[in-house]
Amino acid sequence: ASEVHPALTRAHLWTLMRSLFFCLAALAPASAWQNGRIAGRATTHPKFRGNARFAAKEKAEGEGRSALVLGWFDAKENELELVKKIYKKRGYGDVTVAPSLIASVAKPRGWYRTVKEMSAQPEHPFSRKYDVVHVMSGGFLNLYLQLLGGARMDFDTLVLDSTPILPRPSSFTRFARAYMATMPAPFSLVPKLVPLWLHLGFVTLRWSFASAYVFVRYALSKVGAKLLAGKSPTAGALAGPLQIGSMAPKAVLGSYSHVVANCVETVFGGRPAGFRAIFVTNAADPYLKYRDVQDVMAKAKELGCVVQEVPVKTDHVKAVFRKPAAIFGSIDGNLPELAAAAAAAPAKASNPAATDPALVEALKERSKPPPEAAPKVPKPEAEAAPDPEK
Repeated sequence: ASEVHPALTRAHLWTLMRSLFFCLAALAPASAWQNGRIAGRATTHPKFRGNARFAAKEKAEGEGRSALVLGWFDAKENELELVKKIYKKRGYGDVTVAPSLIASVAKPRGWYRTVKEMSAQPEHPFSRKYDVVHVMSGGFLNLYLQLLGGARMDFDTLVLDSTPILPRPSSFTRFARAYMATMPAPFSLVPKLVPLWLHLGFVTLRWSFASAYVFVRYALSKVGAKLLAGKSPTAGALAGPLQIGSMAPKAVLGSYSHVVANCVETVFGGRPAGFRAIFVTNAADPYLKYRDVQDVMAKAKELGCVVQEVPVKTDHVKAVFRKPAAIFGSIDGNLPELAAAAAAAPAKASNPAATDPALVEALKERSKPPPEAAPKVPKPEAEAAPDPEK
């Protein structure tokens, strides 16, 4: 202790030791850093323990359209509040913002736990009507898990901002390496010293062990579901976790193509005609592979969605702050054409709600220009009464 620089107190040394530890832990996607905060601390802080608190906190604060924003990994509360203010300035009176927790979204065990917790709730906090759902970075996977967890969200516009980050080790490895490259040493040295194949292999191995754990939980839950079938109101709550668990055996062997397919189908499948998927993209974004974005856009089109790409040159998840007009212009710019498409599109066998008359009327109503105020006609002046003396 006598050789330690006097400026380094015990608190500084403890912080340094923690930093070195998390440097090694950062090789796993669950330990990716965002906004200079350690993932473990962010996900256990009382303010960030779940989405339910945010959904319960948000209430309609005036007239206007409604929006749900699922933030990026480990977004701070004040940053999400800034996104909320941006939406309110654009005429959205009812805005709900929620974080995407790393521990819940960035690993298989978190997927299973999140879906199980949400499925057990008597009423999902996001089960309601939204005009727009905006997912940013990891918010795409958050939306997937909320839908699996029983959220009955009714919305006709989905904004995918700097995403999709797909549920597979390669996507999360790429994300983690891109973020660590922007950090100061020693974290920036990790992607330089650790080759991609080794990093990916380590992440895949960790995910395989996590998937094995999920499979064991799945097997036990399946037995419980059979025992509780028709005897307990909680039996139906096992549907979401069982769906996650059924995909675990292949994931143990390192195959996640079926998980990706299920994710895309859950988010984009079964949507009504005229459903819009707006992708805010930057082909040079190092946090995700642009080829993945193109594949998901193509699949969304196959599922009947109206797909629109909004290219931007801003950094990851920065478009809503620096180029909000590009996003909101795309949301509001083509409503008349979409209303016509919704009215003319035939129903699909896999999508019985494709010609929902309520949706068609809603789109027509939103596409109407605001009524012009009637011109004021000056009232004629009243004639003066005749003077009886004249």
